[in-house]
Amino acid sequence: MNEIMGWIKNVFCFTVILSVIYQFLPENTYLKYIKVFGGIIMAVLVMQPVLKFVNEDISLEEIIETESMELELESMKQEIEAMMRYRETFYRKKLEEEYGGEIVGEPEEPNQSGGEE
Repeated sequence: MNEIMGWIKNVFCFTVILSVIYQFLPENTYLKYIKVFGGIIMAVLVMQPVLKFVNEDISLEEIIETESMELELESMKQEIEAMMRYRETFYRKKLEEEYGGEIVGEPEEPNQSGGEE
C-alpha cells in the first residue's frame, strides 16, 4: 500500500512541478521541448509499477540523458541552420554593396576536391 501511495505522490508532485514550469517560462520558445521531455518522464513515472511487475529494469537517468541529448541536438541543428541563413544574407549584402547591384541566383558551392586546377 505504501508503494502505491508513494507512486501516486510522485506522479502528483511531478504534475504540479511541470505545471509551475509551464507558467514561469519567459517565452514559448522552449515550451515544445519542455512538453516533450515532461511527457516522457510522466510516461515513465506512470509505467513504473507495471515495469516493476514485469521485472524490467529501465533506468530513469538513462532515459532522461538520452532524451535531453536528442533535444539538444535538435536545438543545435536549428541554430546551425539559422547561422547559415544569416551568413548567406550577410555575404549577399556585402557583394551587392561591392558590385553595386542585386545578385541573382543561388551561390555556387566551392570546389572541395582538394586539388589545384
